[in-house]
Amino acid sequence: MPLRDLLRSARPRQWIKNILLIAPSLTSGVLPEPRPAARLVVAFVAFSLTASGVYFINDVRDADHDREHPTKRLRPVAARALTPRLAIAVGALLVATGLLLGLSIRLGSVIGVYAAVSLAYCFLLRNLVVTDLLAVASGFPLRVIAGGQATGATVSFWLLVTTCAGSLFVVTGKRYSEAVVFGAAKVRIRPSLSRYRVVHLRLAWLCSVAVAMTAYAIWAFGEGNAFSAMSLIPFALALLRYMEAINGARAAYPEDLVQKDRTLQALGMTWLGIFAARGFA
Repeated sequence: MPLRDLLRSARPRQWIKNILLIAPSLTSGVLPEPRPAARLVVAFVAFSLTASGVYFINDVRDADHDREHPTKRLRPVAARALTPRLAIAVGALLVATGLLLGLSIRLGSVIGVYAAVSLAYCFLLRNLVVTDLLAVASGFPLRVIAGGQATGATVSFWLLVTTCAGSLFVVTGKRYSEAVVFGAAKVRIRPSLSRYRVVHLRLAWLCSVAVAMTAYAIWAFGEGNAFSAMSLIPFALALLRYMEAINGARAAYPEDLVQKDRTLQALGMTWLGIFAARGFA
């Protein structure tokens, strides 16, 4: 059992999602002091460990379906490089450690809800139409809420609406891409796709991105400062870029898309730079 298989099952590339923890601090224009910043680091580790633990357990649950997938069949559990018993043991340990870290910085309730919803999705919610999409999308706003609690920064209502709509945009875009790419094989690879029509998934991501754009614009102009208003430009362009990827059925793996698309990265860095400049202004 090489350490490499354990690391692959932990999916560290997914940890990029935890960058949302810094959103409340950045958008409030206040860079965290050393103590809140340290809590933010602990929150990042806690979410990363909890998410990785869920991935181990989910891989055991999905092993049979993953073996039908062109790339997921190479996952250690699906490829039988890791035994289900070991994967569950490691997963449980990681989830417990993440919860303990969360408790140490008074984020136990948020991380607990995240773990509960994620595990419920593994065993039950994935079979419920629409609820499965909401369950997956819920992880993003929970990270934003945790970031606000960790640093004491205020989480704007409209910013939270943006996060909720944006996360649903990413999730429905992922399902749409999977449905288009896998075609007739989609039911064997992801059974839940049998309950969705491609046209309905397309409508879902179009509606979600419209709500995200509108909510962000309301927040940006409502803040009453040039930095927030300017941030609408890279935000809108990033959404349009991501829409292009979904429309081309290239968003089945959002983390890969974000890590490989230089345009998305440049827009993200521009957005971060605007708020970093506001913090030092």
